[in-house]
Amino acid sequence: MKHTLVVSVLILLLFLSCANKEELDIAPIVKEYFETYSGRKDFKKLISFYDDDIILEDI
Repeated sequence: MKHTLVVSVLILLLFLSCANKEELDIAPIVKEYFETYSGRKDFKKLISFYDDDIILEDI
């Protein structure tokens, strides 16, 4: 009985996690990032793709 309940809850969570969510189209962002990265000329634009709290370390 407990196993059936656990399995039922897991299946319910699986269905809820697969619910329709607003899909993000990140292809244009990825393309712009790659073009900026491969150009290696605009460091400020490259950094703009990252979080403001990023910590850069020279390694």
